[in-house]
Amino acid sequence: MLSQRCLHILKVLVDEDSVTIKELGDRLKISSRTVRYDLDKIDDWLAKNKIPLIQREYGKGIKLDKIIKSSPVLTNQLSELTAYEYIFSPEERVEFILIELLEREKPITVDDIARMLLVSRNTVRKDLNEAEKWLKKRQLSLVKKQNTGVYIEGTEIKKRRAVLDMLAENINTNEMLKWLKQQNNPKSRIDKSTSLRLYRLFNSIDLGTIEKIVMDAEAKLNRSFADNAYIGLITHIAIAIKRLQLNKDIVMPEEELNRLENTFEYTVATSMAQRLKEEFGIPIPKAEIGYITLHLLSNKMQSVNVLSEMSKTRVGDNAVLDCVNSMITFMEEQYNVSFADCPNLVKDLYVHLRPAVYRLKYGMKLTNPLLNEIKENYKDVFINTLKASRVISKRFGIKVLEDEIAYLAMHFGAALERIKKKSYSPVQVIVVCSSGIGTAKILAARLESLYSNVEVIDTLSYNGLLKADKDKLKGDLILTTISIDNPPIPAIEVNPFLELEDQEKLSRYFSPKTGINRAVSCAEVLLKEIMAAVKKHCKIEDEINLQNELLFLLKRQFSNNIGPRNIDKGVNIPLLNDLITEETISLKVKAGNWKEAIKKGVEPLEKLDIVKKSYSDKIIKAVEEIGPYFVLAPGIAISHARPEDGVNRIGMSLITLDPGVDFGNEENDPVRLLITLAAVDNETHLKALSQLMTLLNNRDEIQRILESRDKRKVLEIIKKIPDTEID
Repeated sequence: MLSQRCLHILKVLVDEDSVTIKELGDRLKISSRTVRYDLDKIDDWLAKNKIPLIQREYGKGIKLDKIIKSSPVLTNQLSELTAYEYIFSPEERVEFILIELLEREKPITVDDIARMLLVSRNTVRKDLNEAEKWLKKRQLSLVKKQNTGVYIEGTEIKKRRAVLDMLAENINTNEMLKWLKQQNNPKSRIDKSTSLRLYRLFNSIDLGTIEKIVMDAEAKLNRSFADNAYIGLITHIAIAIKRLQLNKDIVMPEEELNRLENTFEYTVATSMAQRLKEEFGIPIPKAEIGYITLHLLSNKMQSVNVLSEMSKTRVGDNAVLDCVNSMITFMEEQYNVSFADCPNLVKDLYVHLRPAVYRLKYGMKLTNPLLNEIKENYKDVFINTLKASRVISKRFGIKVLEDEIAYLAMHFGAALERIKKKSYSPVQVIVVCSSGIGTAKILAARLESLYSNVEVIDTLSYNGLLKADKDKLKGDLILTTISIDNPPIPAIEVNPFLELEDQEKLSRYFSPKTGINRAVSCAEVLLKEIMAAVKKHCKIEDEINLQNELLFLLKRQFSNNIGPRNIDKGVNIPLLNDLITEETISLKVKAGNWKEAIKKGVEPLEKLDIVKKSYSDKIIKAVEEIGPYFVLAPGIAISHARPEDGVNRIGMSLITLDPGVDFGNEENDPVRLLITLAAVDNETHLKALSQLMTLLNNRDEIQRILESRDKRKVLEIIKKIPDTEID
């Protein structure tokens, strides 16, 4: 077992590229000789655990090899550091400094910061430069004065927004919710650095009291805020109280306050201010009530009594409803569909758009963590939602940001997916997400479009699940996009778009459909060929928009014209025996190590020009970066890289390794059966992969393949696998 000081040194080596012995001595307040003794102890421990030793470079310092920094053995050792002995990474140091500066009324010296973080003055100066860049983006200045120290200069509202930005960037909603619950549950465990940062910000504030006031406000408004909005309001109030205790209040123009006073949310905010005054012993100025009102108006909602909301005679809300109806009409015309069978679409769009208008009007940015995935997975829906949103800009005189458009696109995407829904025999599912109803609905719709026996009976936020009566919670399974501790019924964590690995997780619970998104698969394959031809003969000025528009047209054409009988005339959906042929099978292959084994697996595909020579290098690079992610079961691996990493067309190879080869997966090594997959998209290979999963679950047949020296016998086994429809 390593000492705490040795663990400190290991943490520094993991977090930094290199460091000198003198720098380590200065940080830990020990001599260079003592550092060398500790390094020898660390080397002994590394050797015992078969981990490469510390690298020493004359004149440069010492370091760990990049590949071993993510070693599970190292991670477990470093988890032994207590919260009070935690050593911050460079990024965490910058955040610590920002928190300290934003919380302080007076300047702080470089020496004081160095003592707090156990680092050198030079390191603090470098960190301050990074902090200064971060503050500049938020229109705040970092002032450095000799013999005085450093401090932040700027308006009060910008300082408060900086704190909220920092929380949003560095601490996810799930961690914040767990930390809130931890205040009443000492056994709750969250990441140490997260706990330290939150404790430093809020240790003098009773967040439990603020949370109760926010929950009461939800009840009065007849709404349930999405988790990120719920946390945002609690932290806004907590920061406001801390600043008011320092006599730092904010200003709001009288004209804006007068407008807000006419809203029901202002009445609720006023009652919240009264309770805050009673609990914390400080008066809440009118401007603070105004900003709490803005949060109530702009907060993203998880659920709401929409009929009640829509019945309120507010001109602004009627305008929002008009925009919703206009957007729906536009999207129906674009996709030649009717959303009449999606009665919740109006409600869902209204629930998002009403607070979004206030957010956009008052510069309260909402970050959508799924923005890039939505733009990639729902390209044409995103583009068309962008076009539809012009009615919002025109009506309210505001620019609709991409993050907001992405949330709206999720609702339209979910509705479009739901239109494809067929009959099913249900497994009852509860969907849990942290970023609001949009994410939950896109996952629910994706589930129902992929599987024939699923029924989504409820969609909840993480906080909603915590509040739910566990005895009354019905359902067979929870599907969640976030980690859940001690779920009341079995839970599976998945990506909201249900990538292939997620579909593999769910295969034991649900029956997949055939022809799922066949039109999409065909369109995407054909799009690649069209774009390649266009690039040969034309200069493309806007490649992304060209791809999006072509993709939409192709999807619509395939959806209209390709039925179950002629689908294969468009783009063939291959079976396993179409992909694994005599030419792509190699038996009893010798490989000296895992890299050589990967190259042997790719070799048959490379010879047939299915993949480029670089494909094996991409797989190897991925393993070096994130580990042997494709070693799925004892002795079995399915190696693959992305379609854009050198795939020319769909293919698959099968090789048996004799003797087996270690890939670095302790549970499943050595690998004796290696399948190499070359996929052109996320769907075309699904039927073949489904058959492969059936084969891999048959231990007797796998053993026959491993023992065989005859490719024809292996092919006979593969041909016997039933062509199960994915319907």
